[in-house]
Amino acid sequence: SLMSQAASHGCQVISKAPTPTELDANAIIIDALFGFSFSGPPRPPYDEIIELFSKAANPVFSIDVPSGWPLDSAPPEGSWLPETVISLTAPKLCMRGFEGRHWLGGRFVPPKVAQDFGLVGEFYEAALKESHVVDITSPSSSSCREPAGDEVMVVYVTAPGAEAAEALASALLAADAVACCNLSPVKSMYTWKGKVEKDDETLMMMKTRRGKLEDVKRIVKEMHEYDVPEVIAVEVKGGSDEYLNWVRDETK
Repeated sequence: SLMSQAASHGCQVISKAPTPTELDANAIIIDALFGFSFSGPPRPPYDEIIELFSKAANPVFSIDVPSGWPLDSAPPEGSWLPETVISLTAPKLCMRGFEGRHWLGGRFVPPKVAQDFGLVGEFYEAALKESHVVDITSPSSSSCREPAGDEVMVVYVTAPGAEAAEALASALLAADAVACCNLSPVKSMYTWKGKVEKDDETLMMMKTRRGKLEDVKRIVKEMHEYDVPEVIAVEVKGGSDEYLNWVRDETK
């Protein structure tokens, strides 16, 4: 049974809905309450749990269909919205117009089922044209190889000059906190304590993994002479698989 499988993986089984504080102690929340036999308004205790989802501080990942949503039509106005939906086999009709992150896992279906229901070729290509839909099962998809913390990030830091930037870059590279650092002279204008300032600085553009971001911030804070050093991280959404994998390998 699913309960036995959960227990064998060390999942804690509880007999009542968690409090909001208990729920928010988790980094992410998996919504897997939905079943095809459900119809009408959610019954207790599921209604209480779905209400908790809508108020959760941390991201909610819904499996196939967000709990409480109708299967074959748009959800009623005011329905709760998960951050991410992972569609199994094929997106359901209720996903039309969903603007959150949408992971599509369907290419594992048996060939005959795919043929009988038209789950081939153009069906997936049409779904994947939307920028927020990611194919998680195609062997060529780089997202297949990105467990938590492996997402490639570009980190920007400004240093007071080339010498300081090179010293900081050397420390970050030696610690395997970044794979690469590009240094460029820039002229910066900003406000500081109510005054407009202008400085010649060196911009550092570094490539690393999300799992190394805390190391980058720690080393920058330890070495930087500014009271509030700039550290801005942006997730890379695409690029050369060979290069992105190199960044991951160099920052293991």
